[in-house]
Amino acid sequence: MLEKTSLGLVAAILATASLIPTPLLLIRNTPLLLVLLLPATALLGLLYVISRRAQINFGLFDSLLLIFVCYLLIRNETSLALATFCGITLYLYYATFLLIHDKRNHEYLLSIIAGIALIISAYALVEFFFQQNIVFPEYFPRHPGGIYRVTATLYHPVVTGSFLLQAMPFSIALWLRGRLRPLRSLGELAWFLSIPAITLTFSKGSLFTACLIIAGIVLVMGFRKIKKWLIIAGLVSIILLSSGLYLLSIHGEEPTRQSISYDIRLSRWSDVIREFAEKPVAGVGFRHGSQAIIENYKELLTDQDISDLSFPVDNYYLYVLLEEGFIGLLLWLLLLLVILLNGIPAASVHSSEQPWILAAIISVVGFLLVSLTFDSLTWWPNLAMFWITTGILRGLSCRYID
Repeated sequence: MLEKTSLGLVAAILATASLIPTPLLLIRNTPLLLVLLLPATALLGLLYVISRRAQINFGLFDSLLLIFVCYLLIRNETSLALATFCGITLYLYYATFLLIHDKRNHEYLLSIIAGIALIISAYALVEFFFQQNIVFPEYFPRHPGGIYRVTATLYHPVVTGSFLLQAMPFSIALWLRGRLRPLRSLGELAWFLSIPAITLTFSKGSLFTACLIIAGIVLVMGFRKIKKWLIIAGLVSIILLSSGLYLLSIHGEEPTRQSISYDIRLSRWSDVIREFAEKPVAGVGFRHGSQAIIENYKELLTDQDISDLSFPVDNYYLYVLLEEGFIGLLLWLLLLLVILLNGIPAASVHSSEQPWILAAIISVVGFLLVSLTFDSLTWWPNLAMFWITTGILRGLSCRYID
């Protein structure tokens, strides 16, 4: 009963974060529904971890994760956003890890991921057809006469593209390795629809990373026991993505948009370095990074009402450096290193778990690459998906060891 409830809560958090645009219901800049789930998350997470504590095998990553969370709580003022961030992080990681440790659960969880990706991708295509988000309010600013970039249920094109990138390797693995035909069909449909959906976000970082993910899947999985048509599908997908880039490059709006995008990014990154020099050890504080660079942003966007815009750094590593200082960035990079080092040994050995482990590693690596272009874990959909992915990787690696 506890296990089924935990699986349901993981699914509810992921669905809440990804299918309801963040600004729709906010309380102190935090999604209201996630706040309402927080007490259940804390209680159920504690009970679940205690009941399965023998399977955790507390190690280096657990130590680093708890140190990182404690650092955030001690370094920053207590806030609802910080409590939700830490609570959701810990619950999703440990609950997913313990769920995946049981072989009966991993296909169920992957089918939930593929199902959500399918809903988002299908709706993105509908949105592009009508050139309007007909279900959810528009939050992403549009340029009159410019390219229509789909947002689906995820508020911003870049968030939409990156979330689908995170889910793509799992959809492909489900398609190729699912035990039941309906699950394989779900993975197949989610994977194929995600390609045009990512393309229609017109996010250059997402498009480029998608090409790398597809190429990586072909290289590490395509020449083993994978059907030959996966390679063909991968090549076709890359062609589709390249076509999207071509269409983007010839559109009249693109030179202007690219110039503004690059200028703003370079300016903000310079601001980050300057602000970091003033507070290099512990940074400016959780969710205070945007205010540190707001003045220069105003100068570059004098023709817009910037009072309604956020002020991202557009590079999550610099974002952590700005807000949590050198200590926070060091802890974060160590966490990422240990995540990958824990999974690589299990991925290098032929086993029934290998395709799923490879999918999790490719998802993590792809997301870390696209995080160079936006503030990835400040968005709740990406945050939820990332910690679910790391929990999957840890659980599968432990099953391999067992």
